[in-house]
Amino acid sequence: MTIHYQVECYPRYDRGNHYRLFLEAWAEHFASGGQARLSPDTLANLYENNPAGEAVLAAARDGEKWAGSLSAIPFRVRIDRETVITAYQLSDAIVSPAYRRRGVLTRLAEFLTRELLARPQTVIFTFPNRRSRTAFLRNGYRRAGSLPTRFYLPAPSAPVYRLNPEDRTYRKLNCPVARYRRIGHDEAAEIISGRDTILPRLFRDREYLGWRYFQPPGEERFRLLAIEPLPTGNPLVAATACHRYGRGKYTIFLELLPQTEEDKPHWLAGLLLALGRHSGCGLLYSNERLGGGLLSPAWGAPLPTPLNPRPVEMLIYPKKGTGELQKQFLRAKFSTTDWLGFL
Repeated sequence: MTIHYQVECYPRYDRGNHYRLFLEAWAEHFASGGQARLSPDTLANLYENNPAGEAVLAAARDGEKWAGSLSAIPFRVRIDRETVITAYQLSDAIVSPAYRRRGVLTRLAEFLTRELLARPQTVIFTFPNRRSRTAFLRNGYRRAGSLPTRFYLPAPSAPVYRLNPEDRTYRKLNCPVARYRRIGHDEAAEIISGRDTILPRLFRDREYLGWRYFQPPGEERFRLLAIEPLPTGNPLVAATACHRYGRGKYTIFLELLPQTEEDKPHWLAGLLLALGRHSGCGLLYSNERLGGGLLSPAWGAPLPTPLNPRPVEMLIYPKKGTGELQKQFLRAKFSTTDWLGFL
């Protein structure tokens, strides 16, 4: 039994074999909600419609059968006013159960990293899970940081907030603090296009929104809300999803756009919690600390590492000659959506 490794770009993407591998590798996790059962179109959209450019795939094949695969997803990153680079996130690590514990993922990471090292002005990084982490460390990746996981739940001592469905105003007692409404692609793109964001930053533009949240057509997996602080204030876009894990349903806070230093509404966690309850979601999950800590209308508790089903640790490959570039890259503000954990 000989396994062959090959690196290719996604214009030659074998959608059928990749999707069969996805179903086989994650079959045991679909029922529990540990992995979303994505459609072939949803999974393929990640690779085929990315405005940052074509993705790269490393595949392990045993004859015609796919034993495993690992993808490199490009992201556009503005380092400063003049410099834009492409960073590659190694993601979607899949190994068939019949081929696990044989070093398949380690070899896939080796082949894929080697391919990306030949590309100038690139940063190579990953957000591995517990099972895949060792494969990257064995290939020279180093820990560069983490996105703290937090769960939010209404605190007994928190102020009482109410929703007024008639005027879509979120109220504390009788004092409105924000209006909100669900929006589509065009309005979201217009809101985020008119304001400067902090540097360095991952691109959040019209093309990014269409790729990340509005494709393929007909699959409403995400919700984008325009939130307007009152009495006056610039509108913001909050991206959320409802996710089932085990017996529970959670509101996932993905990101707040545009990403600026001054927009930190202390009441946002409470608003998202209240809206999530309308969809049967009891808790709010995020990799970012929402609002002003204990002043927030929700209590955000960091989940202890031993209990965390998905600690979000960033590893980066120390590519020679790009030390300063990597330092600038790591200053970017990453959010829950960036590790692609809730496709």
